[in-house]
Amino acid sequence: MKSSIYIFCIIVLCSCKPLAAKLILGVDTTPEWQTNGEIEQAFKNYEIPEINRFVLDTAVYSKNVISKVYKTLDKLKSKEVAIDSVMKSNFEESTSDNLQPVQVRYFDSLGLPIFKLVNCYVDNPYKMDWNVDGAFDSYPPYIDNAVLNFKNQELSFFMPMLSKINGEKVTLAEVPKSEYYAIVFWNDFFKKPSKKLIDKIQAIENDRENTFVFYVNNNNSEIYELIPEDERAVYFENLKTKL
Repeated sequence: MKSSIYIFCIIVLCSCKPLAAKLILGVDTTPEWQTNGEIEQAFKNYEIPEINRFVLDTAVYSKNVISKVYKTLDKLKSKEVAIDSVMKSNFEESTSDNLQPVQVRYFDSLGLPIFKLVNCYVDNPYKMDWNVDGAFDSYPPYIDNAVLNFKNQELSFFMPMLSKINGEKVTLAEVPKSEYYAIVFWNDFFKKPSKKLIDKIQAIENDRENTFVFYVNNNNSEIYELIPEDERAVYFENLKTKL
């Protein structure tokens, strides 16, 4: 079973950058499912406060992203909006970006999107500097990129898919009211990109009081998508004997 995950992981990893670059980036090409205890320890390793610790729903994120694209396209068609090659390309690239394993997003006080950056745009595999095009030289961060700024989702899109490590759902009303909100997707198999992004956001946000950051571990959500549907039942049955 692990070999199947390995094969699918290679496919996913190569969709953004060559495998050689992935290895340099410190990417684990044989990721494993993590227990709540292991995820908790990962948060502790990064010294992320308990109030900021969240996990991404295992099975629905990718489906919701893709479903939202179709709904948007249907809405545009119903309004007889012409979908030319440029818009089609933007939809395709933006969807690919939205499904990347490491990313950061900022929202205003109403939850409206104001910034997005994902691992594909961080070019230097050694330095792994997330300040792409000086995005973090201003606050809130900003990047002049048509695809990264294309039809990004509001915070309300993500909230139903977030929970505490114990599975308890959370609403926006339960977190501190803030001028800005940020979401950081990270995991333990895109190790270096995750670490560098968390370090970057912590350096920016630790002395601020006007932004609440959702540090969202998506390790198991990403692995779930790597397992072929016809093998998931067997995988999780085998997993029970290990946990």
